[in-house]
Amino acid sequence: MIENSSKLFGDKSTFAISYKPYENSKDIHDVAYCHFILGEHFIGSPDECCLLGTWTLFVDKFKRHLESNRTNLFNKLFSDLTDREIFEVIMKSNQLESEFDPMYDYLPVIDNLWGKHCVRLDETQDAYEIVVIEHNEQLKFIWKGWRAPCPQNEIGKLYNLNVEYDNFLSTIEECLTFLITTYPDVNIGLK
Repeated sequence: MIENSSKLFGDKSTFAISYKPYENSKDIHDVAYCHFILGEHFIGSPDECCLLGTWTLFVDKFKRHLESNRTNLFNKLFSDLTDREIFEVIMKSNQLESEFDPMYDYLPVIDNLWGKHCVRLDETQDAYEIVVIEHNEQLKFIWKGWRAPCPQNEIGKLYNLNVEYDNFLSTIEECLTFLITTYPDVNIGLK
């Protein structure tokens, strides 16, 4: 049975997932409003819904990636860089030379950083550029708003947040378990 009330998984001051059922859930059973919250920042537009099958697969894939790379998300290069420089060097690994920010020309181009550190879910998150690294045995998210529907005053502004691995992973697991149970007829693909 579809849950008719909103839920918050985790702690919005660090990492949480917001869930709200789709308004017309009696007619459409595979859509809901699911969004990450990083340090009180709602990632995406509250009015943008997601296809549960797609969203849950991307979130589960991201969770598994972090589990399997738990000790492999740190790069010695990051030790000597600011958060902005870390963000830029990861972005640079997926850009054409013509797209490089000239302010960061001094940073090296390192292959394979993008796939390991970039956070890509579905369209609910695509107005933000988000990377994740390991910092002091925690996950460190570094992000900035890229375009609307990100609030205009947050576009281009850099944010960061440290999250305990286990809290992050258990929040994801709790949310995915809830969605699988709440939407038993939806092909979530994680059953």
